[in-house]
Amino acid sequence: MSPSSEVANTELVLVAMALAGAGDDFTDIEDIAVEAFGLSPQRFGWRTKSFPSDKIVVQAIADLEAKHKDRLTLRGRGKVATRQLTSEGRKAALRVGAKVAGREFGDLSALVAHFRLPGSDAPEPTPAERRRVQAELGELRRHRAFQVWADEGGDLTAVDPWQLFDALSCLPDAPDETVRNQTEKLTALAERWADAEVVEFLQALSAALSASRAHH
Repeated sequence: MSPSSEVANTELVLVAMALAGAGDDFTDIEDIAVEAFGLSPQRFGWRTKSFPSDKIVVQAIADLEAKHKDRLTLRGRGKVATRQLTSEGRKAALRVGAKVAGREFGDLSALVAHFRLPGSDAPEPTPAERRRVQAELGELRRHRAFQVWADEGGDLTAVDPWQLFDALSCLPDAPDETVRNQTEKLTALAERWADAEVVEFLQALSAALSASRAHH
């Protein structure tokens, strides 16, 4: 494929991240480079050989983050350079993918399916996948914080801060980065399974935790 010049490298790299699995978890930069090369060998390849260039991808990501900070991507910890798309990043990847493909996508799995085999639909989840996700999202729905949020019309002020952290399976003294990563992971799961109520709850939970920490 040959993306038009109207689509910048900083946009294409968002689609490459989605294809590499960064919508669900932290993904190695080298894997993102392979996907970016698949999208456009001319832009993301070596000048003299048909190889993916991780340097060009790293520059595209650096330019993206210089403009958007951590609004679209999260940086993994550790020696290996990794990235994960935030909720806003996933939405941006869908917008760019739609621009490149000339069609809309309901979610990242549909986008990935199309770019793997143009025109195809996302495969149905396996029973094992369905059980795992239902168990994880079900546990969140059964948590007291979710119950209060649902009963009180979205109000979490009556919930102790430690219970807000517990809903995310985080300790109260967990670093901000850990809390945000866990929130993004659960949000990605809920988005993928079209659970708008859990997505809305996680947004409220994140806002409540930010307010709680701002007072300490």
